[in-house]
This record gives sequence, C-alpha cells and structure tokens, in this order.
Amino acid sequence: MAQLELELKRHGIVAPDGPGAWGNMFNAIGSLTALVNDEVPLQLLQLGEEGGIAVHERALAAEGFSPDLVRRIHEGMDRCKRNGERLQGLRDVITTRPTRPML
Repeated sequence: MAQLELELKRHGIVAPDGPGAWGNMFNAIGSLTALVNDEVPLQLLQLGEEGGIAVHERALAAEGFSPDLVRRIHEGMDRCKRNGERLQGLRDVITTRPTRPML
C-alpha cells in the first residue's frame, strides 16, 4: 500500500486517511435509520460505492500513471462495482419483506 500512496503523491493525489466525511456521515445516519429501516443504511453504502466508482473513473482519466497503478485502479473500481451489486441484491431482498415494527 505504501508504494501506491507514493505513486499517487507523485501525481499530487493524497490518499484519504480513514473513512473521511462520507464514512462519518454514514456512521451517524446509518446507525439512526437502522433502528427503523433496514434499507436506508444499504442505500447509503451503495451511494458510497457509486462515489468510489466515480473517483476511480476520474483517476483513470488522468494520464501518466504506471501500468501497475492503472491495474490497481481498475481493481479498486471493480471492487466498488461488485460491492454495489451485492448491496443492491440485499436491498432487493429487504424490499420484498415486511418492515419491522417501530421500537
């Protein structure tokens, strides 16, 4: 991972340290909504994956990266896409079941 961070730094990109603003927002909103609705936290996670895909796409649009870094960016984007598909699958299951009663 250090090698990836060094190459990103050479291109003026600083890798985030921790979940960042999106992760903090999810932790706050996701915890509250999970008490009454199972789908909302999954929607928030799915939005995060879509944001990750967009970041990877912007990185791929930049030029000058080594072939290894381009490969790793593609791998990261593929992981975001798979996670988004899994989250959508969970949402599909949840929406077919009755909601749980309010506490």
